Amino acid sequence: MIQRRVPFAAFQKAVYRLLRETISARVYDDVPHGAEKPYVTLEHFTSKMGGSKLDSTSSVSLTIHIYSDYEGKSEVNRIIDEICTAYSCWELDLSMSSFRVVAQDVDFVEVLPEEVTGYHGVVTVTALIQDTSGGLI
Repeated sequence: MIQRRVPFAAFQKAVYRLLRETISARVYDDVPHGAEKPYVTLEHFTSKMGGSKLDSTSSVSLTIHIYSDYEGKSEVNRIIDEICTAYSCWELDLSMSSFRVVAQDVDFVEVLPEEVTGYHGVVTVTALIQDTSGGLI
């Protein structure tokens, strides 16, 4: 039987690093008080285990939220495009945590008006991640 590990920390760290290096908006794990918009946060994470007795994989998803004070949609749309381009063009490196990305894609995009001002965007990214640690028990 194989040991099951959840790749949450490695996946979030890799997505955070990718976005920090490739998009124009600030990226936060924890938004500081008074942060100026536009900015991006990494939020909801899911993981569904798969594989076999000898191979461990996880199908994961992460929602990325984009916040803007701009009254129109163009700022949020531009940042969404930057996120989707970066995520679909650069493979995430999880090797330091003994994981490997088998496949990654953008699953869902949504833009909504905020209650007071501006727009809010949501991008859901997915990946199939294999545990390469060989953790047989």
